Amino acid sequence: MSPRREYEMSQADLDVLLEAHKSPYLISRLVAYPPPVTAPSKRTVAAWSSLGRKMGFDSESALTVPGKGLRFFTAQPVHIGESQ
Repeated sequence: MSPRREYEMSQADLDVLLEAHKSPYLISRLVAYPPPVTAPSKRTVAAWSSLGRKMGFDSESALTVPGKGLRFFTAQPVHIGESQ
């Protein structure tokens, strides 16, 4: 297993994660027959998984770095050929 390493995501990546975590509840209440919506937690997991593939880390191992802001985290690097 590789040692943890620190990563910094872009502001655009952070925006995607924050958007994925928003609840569609209020919006869907305005529509008479809302389409099926993926739960925020599932969308958040999918967004982290996508970021992990993009940046080369195991998305399930990501942890925040206290005091450094939302864009900074540590995670286990994933080498090409390894599955997440």
